[in-house]
Formats: sequence, C-alpha cells, structure tokens
Amino acid sequence: EMNRPGKSSSEDDTNLTGVRLLALRTLTSLTHDNELAAQQMTACHNFCDQGSSIDFDGDDDEDAESTSSSSVRGINVLAKLIFELETEPIRSNEKASGSAATVRNSRGDEELHRYDSTIFCLNTLANIIEASDVRRLLAEITVPTASGDQELWIQWLCKWLGQQTEGFR
Repeated sequence: EMNRPGKSSSEDDTNLTGVRLLALRTLTSLTHDNELAAQQMTACHNFCDQGSSIDFDGDDDEDAESTSSSSVRGINVLAKLIFELETEPIRSNEKASGSAATVRNSRGDEELHRYDSTIFCLNTLANIIEASDVRRLLAEITVPTASGDQELWIQWLCKWLGQQTEGFR
C-alpha cells in the first residue's frame, strides 16, 4: 500500500514518477540496437487483468472491467502510456501547502516528468521501429476520442506532434 503513515501522497507520487522514469530509461537503453528486445516488445505476454481501465491491446473490449486473463504487447503499453501522459490533465495539488511558488514548481516538475516519460517512450519506439511487424502493429493501435469513438493511435500521434511544432511555424 502506497499511503504509509508519515508519507504524503505527494511523496508517493514523486517516488512512482521516479520509478517510471528509471524503468523507461532502462527500456530505452535495452532496445537500442537490440533486435531481440524489439522482438520481445512485439510479442504477446499474458497477464491477469484486475479490472484495469487502460485497454492495452487496442481492442474496444467491453469486458475490460472484469478480471480475466489478457495479453499485452510492450509496444501497445508504450503507445497507450504516451497517449495517457499527453491527454490526461495535470493534477493540480489542491492540498499542497506552502507558497504559490511551491505549487507552481510542483506542477512544473510534473510537466517535466511527463515530457521525459513521453520522450523515453518515443525513443524506445524509434529504437524498435525497424523490427518486423512493428509498423503494422503500431498502425493497428486505437485510442478513444473525446466523442467516445476510436481513432488510430498513429493518427493521434501525428496530430499531437503537429501541435507540438506549431510554435516553430
């Protein structure tokens, strides 16, 4: 359990963010010039889904809320993580104590950690893109739209990248 006596939720969030960054950094390093790692990222791995709200496999499975045995590909996890990081609003820390500058710094730290995580995910995908089937598999991943429909992840990524470069035009 993450909320331990004497530990704040903010400290737990910081620890989890650090773990996520370390894991993504390691994955990026492991996939650099490593064909076997690329193959592992496209292989289906079974796990027990305990009602996760993230649809890792890209299917619009209506049974996603039930506990079942599912399979997942590493590239799907990375694609969905990028989507979640870039579409979820940054949590404002309403319970933050201290000055407004401290709250702003906390928000800035979260933005920086999200940016770093997204870059590590994109670098990992770039490292494995030449492996067989990666491009096809990435082209099949879907994400939800604001209207509740599904959109190809690669289309969403292209739109998102275009938005990121608007300031340079």
